[in-house]
Amino acid sequence: MHHEIKSTNESSRAWSKLFVVLSAIELVLLYSFRAVPDDSQLDLFRYVTFFGTMENGGNSFLEPGFRLYNYICSLLGDSTPYILFTFSFPTISIIMWFIYKHSKNVSLSVFIYYGFMFYFFLFNGLRQCMAMAIGLVAYHFITCKKWVNAAFFILLAATFHSSALILIGLFAIRLIRLKINLRYFLSLTIICCIFAVVGKYLVVPVTMMIAKGYSNYFMMNGYGDEGNIANPIIYLLIMGIIVFFCHGCNEEEKFYINTLSFGIMLYALSIQVHVLNRLAYYFTIIVICILPNILNQIHDINLRLWSTVGFFGRFLWIALISCEKDIKLKTRS
Repeated sequence: MHHEIKSTNESSRAWSKLFVVLSAIELVLLYSFRAVPDDSQLDLFRYVTFFGTMENGGNSFLEPGFRLYNYICSLLGDSTPYILFTFSFPTISIIMWFIYKHSKNVSLSVFIYYGFMFYFFLFNGLRQCMAMAIGLVAYHFITCKKWVNAAFFILLAATFHSSALILIGLFAIRLIRLKINLRYFLSLTIICCIFAVVGKYLVVPVTMMIAKGYSNYFMMNGYGDEGNIANPIIYLLIMGIIVFFCHGCNEEEKFYINTLSFGIMLYALSIQVHVLNRLAYYFTIIVICILPNILNQIHDINLRLWSTVGFFGRFLWIALISCEKDIKLKTRS
């Protein structure tokens, strides 16, 4: 009997590995052969343009790790599909590796990665996405309690995008010991409501004291627009589902839940301080594993099915919003 269970688990892991590999190939190819809009206001257009200057040591304002990576890649080619491949392949591969290692339902995890804007964020914010992917390696080592390794990968992520230094907060989050229950969820909701109202009065004064040069950056608008209001609401609903179905969470799952909570609070702050919308991604990306892992505890297959349908509805909502924005942009032009 034990041998049969072991064989079944091994077979399941083999299929999971095949699924994440095929998903990675599909998403990398989709990204690599996309068109790059000729718009100097888009980050992706600027990165593709910068790529050709890396060999001559140009664009010293970019983080050193990103410049070094681009320099090495620029020695091997300069076509647009190749450039996009060098950006997407390591990013997507690391994320799929993390899903394979930590998700109990890899198909749902891949779906969430694709449908919750993390993949689409790569279409413009690729430098931060590369940092986020490297940051997931730090998540892995923190769950394994390998602190030095985790710190190394956080610093490495910061060489691609300096905002990744916010992941240092993961060490503090790992030490949090709170019961995941209704009181936890209600407390998080109240904190988010407070942040949504007075966020600007909390963040800007702090940045004036700690990093005065960045204070104007934190007062800029245009980092998420409608999503700044929708995201904390949707993620609070997701957290409600997680708390409701969370029974006997292990240490790793509690760490992921607390991390997601921190990301939700950043989303609440971003209603007034828009740039924090970008920083929230570093923490909310953990939803790709914690949500499937909690849903995997549901024994009622019909309830699990309806939960999955609900997240599919979230994906459709994002698609409609994206299409609406695209139509507006085309109408303006």
